[in-house]
Amino acid sequence: MNEKIFGLIAACTDKKDFDEDSDLQLDLGLDSFQLMSLTLEIEKTFDIKIDLADMSDILTVGDICRCVEKTVASQHPKAQ
Repeated sequence: MNEKIFGLIAACTDKKDFDEDSDLQLDLGLDSFQLMSLTLEIEKTFDIKIDLADMSDILTVGDICRCVEKTVASQHPKAQ
């Protein structure tokens, strides 16, 4: 799952050199519009709906991975 997320982030940012600790704004240069676009792409890819309240806690690549894992587990429990 993380590999797919990393691929989506790489496509959105045109950056290949990042890890789970990379800050989405400071390291990858994502603005709020790009972050929303990335979120929509993630939702489409994993067939999930990320709660907007969770979005405020997402600062790093790792935060995105954990949020997606949690959301997939709650919305598609048999996918685990």
